[in-house]
Amino acid sequence: RDDIRGEIWTKMINSLVWNPIATLTLATLGEIGAAPDAVALARRMMAEAEAVARAVGASLPAPAEERIAWTLSLSRHRMSMLQDLERGRALEYGVLHDSIIEMRAIAGMETPTIDAVMALLAAVAALAWSPGAAVVLVALTLHEPVALEQADHRRHRLLRQPGALRQLAHSQTVFLEQWDE
Repeated sequence: RDDIRGEIWTKMINSLVWNPIATLTLATLGEIGAAPDAVALARRMMAEAEAVARAVGASLPAPAEERIAWTLSLSRHRMSMLQDLERGRALEYGVLHDSIIEMRAIAGMETPTIDAVMALLAAVAALAWSPGAAVVLVALTLHEPVALEQADHRRHRLLRQPGALRQLAHSQTVFLEQWDE
């Protein structure tokens, strides 16, 4: 490997993109790949992060589309942050977000898509660790609500439902709702 900086940026960008999307959708990479809107979101996040990388002098060894195709080819893979959520562990997303914030400040750039996704991830992380809180994603256009998570007093255990991401991807509106028991 000739350019270690480019490799490090590639690893950071892939983690910054795929971990939050997998965690927010509770999906494997294959399920994400089957949801065109989720892949489009990944492309936007990747483009923002790559623009920051280039602005600070990094060159990436492979084009975004090649990296997206390779990542989605790992269809059964569950991203580490999603595994942490499923196991009731704290989500370690801060260093990823802090890194891109610092680099974009140096470059004088904005990353609105990344910021929005990371804000949602921060909310999910906070809810997952709130005693008595439950998070339910409800797709309004479905005949039946899809409950993807239920309360477990201190932590939440995920209820995996086959096809839930596909059902949510076809939905027009998804609400994130919190309540205390």
